[in-house]
Amino acid sequence: MRPADRVPLSARQEYTGPVRARLGETGGPRPRRAPGPAARAVALAGVALALAGCWGDSSSAVEAARTRAAATRAVAVNVARVEARAVERTVDVTGSLLAWEEVILNTSIPGTVARLLVDLGDRVRAGQVVAELDPRELTLGLAQADAGLGAARDGLARARAQAEAAHAQLQQVRESRRSLEAGLNRSRAALEETRVNLERMRTLVKGALVAQRELDVARTQYESALAQHETSQVELRQYPDRVRVAEAQLESDRSGVRVAEADLKRREADLGLARKKLTDATLRAPIEGAVARRHLNPGQYAPENTPVFTIVRSDPLKFVGTVAERAALEVRPGQTVRLRVESAGGRAFAGRVTRVSPAVDVTSRTVLLEAEVPNREGLLKPGLFARGAVVLREDRDVAFVPEGAVSYFAGLTRVFVVADGAARERTVTLGARQEGMIEVVTGARPGEQVATSGLAQLQDGAPVTAAPAGRR
Repeated sequence: MRPADRVPLSARQEYTGPVRARLGETGGPRPRRAPGPAARAVALAGVALALAGCWGDSSSAVEAARTRAAATRAVAVNVARVEARAVERTVDVTGSLLAWEEVILNTSIPGTVARLLVDLGDRVRAGQVVAELDPRELTLGLAQADAGLGAARDGLARARAQAEAAHAQLQQVRESRRSLEAGLNRSRAALEETRVNLERMRTLVKGALVAQRELDVARTQYESALAQHETSQVELRQYPDRVRVAEAQLESDRSGVRVAEADLKRREADLGLARKKLTDATLRAPIEGAVARRHLNPGQYAPENTPVFTIVRSDPLKFVGTVAERAALEVRPGQTVRLRVESAGGRAFAGRVTRVSPAVDVTSRTVLLEAEVPNREGLLKPGLFARGAVVLREDRDVAFVPEGAVSYFAGLTRVFVVADGAARERTVTLGARQEGMIEVVTGARPGEQVATSGLAQLQDGAPVTAAPAGRR
């Protein structure tokens, strides 16, 4: 038996009943009028239901019947144009806000705290005096160093005078060689003269021409000239030794000058150190900022390198956070970061990425970054937790449709593009959302029109009558 033969009698009666009624009323056959589109749709639906009852596939039969019925009439739908928008591509970031600069002001010398001029929360300028140590002992040390410097200057002057005298002595010794040689020549001539005179006197005494006394005088003169000549020879031989002695004395005196100069420099350094210590007794803020912590009290003794204040600079702030590994190759310095802090009422704060780690943390699979966040109003404080997004880039002419234009069926995401009086089903891939609009990555282009109502009644190719969004 054919499928048409298995249609239940009730279905056939439901269809033929009205005809029989019309025949009975007139008593004879009447001209048969062609059924309208609605009647045909109802008849097809009845046949489909009957077939479904026979074959046991009611769902597909109902869907087929619904499809054929929908195909016979146009569905009125609202439509909206696919918009072209600019989209910022971002990646989430979480981290903490830190002070842009944080300095612990320490004592550089030991001493007793005389005064603290600022306290917790006070704002300070760079170079402002914030604390003072007791300067009395340091003042005495400065005076002592000054006196030592004066003594060193006097010692250097004496050493230089001695060195100059030694130098003059050396010059005198060197110049005495010519006089020694001249003296030797004179003593030699005198010796020769007295020797000749002595020989003559001896001859005369033998001839009894002169008295013995004259011979004695001549002998004495000769011996005196001989002694003088020997003395001149010794002095000339001693000349090199005298030069060496004078040179050694000069070198010694010059060494004394160098020692005095070194002592003067040491005294000058002592004086400079004493002045520095006295200056270090006055503590100044190294940066502009605010006092985040006070570590000492007035009257307390502070050893060297003891913390006094912690000063932080909070404008701008430094944001230190992490982004997911997938953005490791896209995050770079100069990109914009937008942060939200819960304690600030969810207000957004814009910043700029300044540093990006060159490596991915293998434990957390994240990338560390730093950003500069302006804080001119002082609403943010170091230490706050913040979350937000880094703007990687901006894409233009991205397709967006109203969220109401998207439907989901059998695991598929789709829209219906309306063109030439018909709805065309498109499978789409969705992206970002913006103010009731949703990005269509694939499946629709800017400028096309999509249905935003009656989606449950549409199928691919279904006839539609379109109206702008908001009308029906």
